[in-house]
Amino acid sequence: SATIGDLPSDAAVMVNAAKRIAATGVDIVKAGFFGEADPRAAIAALGLAELGPAKRVAVLMADRQPDLAIVADLSHAGFMGVMLDTADKAAGSLPDILDAKTLAAFIAEARAHGLASGLAGSLRAHHIAGLVALEPDVIGFRGALCGVARTDALDAKRVASVRTTIDAAVRALHPDKRSVA
Repeated sequence: SATIGDLPSDAAVMVNAAKRIAATGVDIVKAGFFGEADPRAAIAALGLAELGPAKRVAVLMADRQPDLAIVADLSHAGFMGVMLDTADKAAGSLPDILDAKTLAAFIAEARAHGLASGLAGSLRAHHIAGLVALEPDVIGFRGALCGVARTDALDAKRVASVRTTIDAAVRALHPDKRSVA
């Protein structure tokens, strides 16, 4: 997957960026909505944009008071999923910004509209068990997988550690499951 970047909710700007990203051959094009303007026109335009086989995923910013009412619009526009992330990584992790009840309601809203749900935003290993218990479709990591800074290269040991922790949390929740993809 690849993101179109931190763009305003301007239909033409977002569609052009999404087309450029889709042309690289990625499977998923992610479009962030930062809460600064009504995104419905951009959502509709992205839904109609010719992106080839690339699927669309919206990313809502938990630290920018996201409008969860747009989840239905995302579904109607043909998005495959919606994620909650954080815009300001220094403001704290997703579970620090939104409580488990709010995250569970987001996941339920996504599912009610046939969308995959994802949670990301400065997540660390100690967040995994609580987030796995909410059963989102995706839990996204960046900084927890890198060296010192989130822009550093991926660290194989950190990746393996996070993977092991996810598998253990899934086994604890569902003892009959061996692993997740």
